Amino acid sequence: MSRMSAAHSKVMLFSHICNAEHITGAEKLLLFFAQELRPHHEVALVVPTEGVLSAQARSMGLTVIVHHYPVLWEVYDPGPGLFEAMDRLLHEPVFFSLMELIRTYQPDLAIVNTSVNPLPAAAAKAAGIPTAWMLTEVITQNAHSSLSALLIDRYSDWIIGISQAVFWLFQGSIFQDKKVLLYPSWHEDTLDPGHWPAHRQSKRAMLGIGMDRTVVGYISSDIYPNKGLDHFIRMAVHLGTKYDRLSFLIAGKPTDTDYYQSCLRSIQSSGLASRFHHVRFEKSIQQLYPAMDIVVIPSLIGEGFGMTAMEGLIFGKPVVTYRSGGLQEIAQLTGNDRYVVPTGDILGLAGKVETLLRSPSEASETGGRNFTAVREAFGVGAYRIRLHHFWQKVASHLIRVRTEHMLSPKPFPDGFLVKSRSYPTVFLLEHGHKRPVDTGETFRYYKLHLAPITEGTDAELSRYPLGRQISMSAPFRLHSPSVMLMKGSGTTVYLTALGMKRPFPSGEALRAYGDPERIVDLPNEFLGEYTDGEPMPEPAAHVHPVLPHDGSIRARRGRVRKSTLGKRKRRGKLRLKRENRRKNRRSLRRRGLRATRTLKRRKRN
Repeated sequence: MSRMSAAHSKVMLFSHICNAEHITGAEKLLLFFAQELRPHHEVALVVPTEGVLSAQARSMGLTVIVHHYPVLWEVYDPGPGLFEAMDRLLHEPVFFSLMELIRTYQPDLAIVNTSVNPLPAAAAKAAGIPTAWMLTEVITQNAHSSLSALLIDRYSDWIIGISQAVFWLFQGSIFQDKKVLLYPSWHEDTLDPGHWPAHRQSKRAMLGIGMDRTVVGYISSDIYPNKGLDHFIRMAVHLGTKYDRLSFLIAGKPTDTDYYQSCLRSIQSSGLASRFHHVRFEKSIQQLYPAMDIVVIPSLIGEGFGMTAMEGLIFGKPVVTYRSGGLQEIAQLTGNDRYVVPTGDILGLAGKVETLLRSPSEASETGGRNFTAVREAFGVGAYRIRLHHFWQKVASHLIRVRTEHMLSPKPFPDGFLVKSRSYPTVFLLEHGHKRPVDTGETFRYYKLHLAPITEGTDAELSRYPLGRQISMSAPFRLHSPSVMLMKGSGTTVYLTALGMKRPFPSGEALRAYGDPERIVDLPNEFLGEYTDGEPMPEPAAHVHPVLPHDGSIRARRGRVRKSTLGKRKRRGKLRLKRENRRKNRRSLRRRGLRATRTLKRRKRN
């Protein structure tokens, strides 16, 4: 695999969930992705809470960061209020805490997992970090689906799809360069193939299933209506009345209790309850699949890929599925089209399974062929080739962007307040960095609302590295604007810069260097965080400093507006007139005369 630069790159991966009791297919994919990156790059996995995923990642030597952030289910099942819901999240403190996390870690690339995980993607893009959005599910098709496509496009540089099925929403030339197809894979050594026969025997013994029985299995990390357990049960009852030596194994965690209880009642009323066996969750799939003879995946929704179908093939099992999303794609790429039936066709499922039951030789040949075909289509070698192509895109992008940043000037000077059309966040530009202002209260507290806000493009803002956020948090000196006018309980006004506070000696000096309305009233203890500096000088006649948007001192010379020029001329004439009067009075005193109005008038004439 090529590297993005001579040194290892830093990559942050954001998981949408981290289940406490089991691990989902999407979590498995992200963990596998992290393992493949780790030998070449510095990888940090960010999870919203502790769970199975974080524990497994740590056991593999991966850096794990726990940082809470919410998901947005409306991206997966979009409605008319999708962007309003996203805008609310962008105003939440968690958005700014994510940006601060990204600023602290300073990754070269951010990758977010699943469609419902938009907040880390938005935070990374706002921070100017190249972002890849990995889609592991088929977004619901309805009248508002295009909104999801627009949102994902806005907050990503690349869209990684785990199948062609997930790309149904991203068609046309505008998405062509952004799409990256990366089918899932696995590491063969983690499955311990040499112990499969032993696992088959031990698992069956534990469940009370004889070695002479044929087991048809159903497996899903989460069991809820769209996973079609009720369809599997109806198929099983249909077949169970015909074949006495047929048993059924159900594995998964019920996440919809009412639905699962309804399924159990169907089993109890079937008269075949003793032939159904249940396993809530199995961390080691190599101890579960060997106990099965045929795997059935009756998903009623378009699967992003179908990890359980691929796993069944990996263990050399015949796999029968509905034609739902990525399940059909897996079947096509492994030569299993004949074992796919239309979604919802329960009798079709039963017919395919019965064909295998009637012909054990066909079942055996199909399993052996699947063992080979799945490795050719989705093995780790094929995965690394696809990942290499993706990484070439990332490397080219980083080189191009860094070159542009080096050669072209930044679009806005320090002191500007800027925002993008894509975010409500306002940034203060300081020392070549963009510092996000965390809330409207903070914005008003530092009197930033008195300065104009310039709107820039995402590309323009990406030119600025993310700086520390501006907030009202302690320590004050680190989280406030680096340059501002401030005062405590006394009357002295200070200008802060470089961690120092410099008092203004007069009101004239203050007005010359800044707008008095921009003075921030602070508790005295906050003033104590700054080192005392020299007083500000009185303004020179030929230099007129002003306080720009951020309060920093910047002297303006050269061309000025006519109105300003007129004011300067009038002030200059008055200063000259006062100086002439002082000279006249001194001259008269030396001569012993008094400066009367008449003498002054004569002097002028």
